[in-house]
Amino acid sequence: MVKAVILFLVVMAAIALIGNAIAPGSFWRRLGKATGMRRCARCGRPMLGKTCDCGNRP
Repeated sequence: MVKAVILFLVVMAAIALIGNAIAPGSFWRRLGKATGMRRCARCGRPMLGKTCDCGNRP
């Protein structure tokens, strides 16, 4: 049973890596366009609070 869970997690991680290599950052672009959020001037990601994770201050 433990082997099955580990195998599942490894396969899911591999799928995530492949998806990220094919379309990097597409999640953040879709989220920002759909919600109309402010974008960080430095990295372009939507601002989820007053500051961005990249360290840029508005």
